[in-house]
Amino acid sequence: MQIMTQLLEEGHEIFALDWLGYGLSDKPKHRESVTFELHMRTLIAFFNHVQLRDAILVAHSWGGVLHGYVSESTITRFISPDILEGDVEGYEAPYRHLAANARPSVEDFAYMGTGMPQFLLKDLRETSPWKILEAICGPKNFIELNALALLSERGDNARSYWQRQQPSNSHEASQSRLKIVVLFGERDPLVENYKETLVHVIGKNNMADWAPDGIWLQDAGHYPMEDKPEDVTRLIARLA
Repeated sequence: MQIMTQLLEEGHEIFALDWLGYGLSDKPKHRESVTFELHMRTLIAFFNHVQLRDAILVAHSWGGVLHGYVSESTITRFISPDILEGDVEGYEAPYRHLAANARPSVEDFAYMGTGMPQFLLKDLRETSPWKILEAICGPKNFIELNALALLSERGDNARSYWQRQQPSNSHEASQSRLKIVVLFGERDPLVENYKETLVHVIGKNNMADWAPDGIWLQDAGHYPMEDKPEDVTRLIARLA
């Protein structure tokens, strides 16, 4: 809200798009109906409806990357055949017991997750003594830890997959007019190498020349727009 107020005062026009899943009245009843392509089609339809030109898209996490990749082409099917039900359950673990109208926050869960050493989440859990301990104490006492382990594994797989992707020459040519800035809060508990991965996927040719490697924002966490609204506002205005 602080960002919107400042930009409006500077004369910018702002559209705030409430995507599917955040409200109650429009919340899809079936999880399988919420796909990347649905989100992208929604965004593109919105752009076409209001006839936006030379707009700046401010998106959290992978949303901006996905839009940048599909906005110039006709979407046929944008969902990975490798996404399994177990993957979805692993990623939704932090929010499983939240009320439908709750605003999810990863802060507490993420700090707990990143505080767990990898040898505990991976190596130690596969040893015989650990299996015996789990059998004696009961699996229900290890649900949270196992969910963290699954989340960590899927996160590693996602990062390694995107790091292997190389933008094609034709794609980079079609996106040459896009200028993108990747911004991460320095205190983000989920970062690891996310910023470098995003920059790699987007491609250096598409990055703004004044931030070719992305930006670390000091004293900001997982939600930079809330932690450092003034700094984020200045960066958005610089793109304008």
